[in-house]
Amino acid sequence: MVLPGTVTVRPEVLIELLYDVLQSLVEHGCRKFVLLNGHRVVNISWLQIAAERAQRQLKVRVVIFDPAYMSRDIVDELGFGPLGHAEEIESSHLWFCYPDLYRPDRAMDFVPDQDELYRIDPRATGDTLCYVPSTRESMQQSVDRAKGTSGCPTKASRDKGKVYHQHLVRRLIEVIKRFDA
Repeated sequence: MVLPGTVTVRPEVLIELLYDVLQSLVEHGCRKFVLLNGHRVVNISWLQIAAERAQRQLKVRVVIFDPAYMSRDIVDELGFGPLGHAEEIESSHLWFCYPDLYRPDRAMDFVPDQDELYRIDPRATGDTLCYVPSTRESMQQSVDRAKGTSGCPTKASRDKGKVYHQHLVRRLIEVIKRFDA
């Protein structure tokens, strides 16, 4: 909500909405679901709650495909820094997928202070506490310093974005094939 034009929806509403969508699709004969998380780790908790409930109550199979988790094996190889918001990983991916929308000249780096016990990056070895979405105050700091960035988008690379994207597509195909077996 610290960026103009954004809309926030409470997690409990998202849980109910997703459950209703899954329940509707079950009525049409669907029994297996791959949920694609488009906002990385911030959505994991409510997706998990809705997925667990659907599996338990609707007797369906659900998996969650999250780019941050599904790319842990390649982001270090590509030399990407830590997971953040609009950082070099997301910026590289956007640059490859939508080159007309990406504006590298507007990229601004902002690396927040690191907490010894708390990291949102699933590949961080020092992570000991589970992610809780940021407070409005901490988001405002990111907006004030770098227009909402958390990380280093100035290090983005369209070529790395291509490799990252192709990796995610291959992993998604792998998940679907295994899930369909």
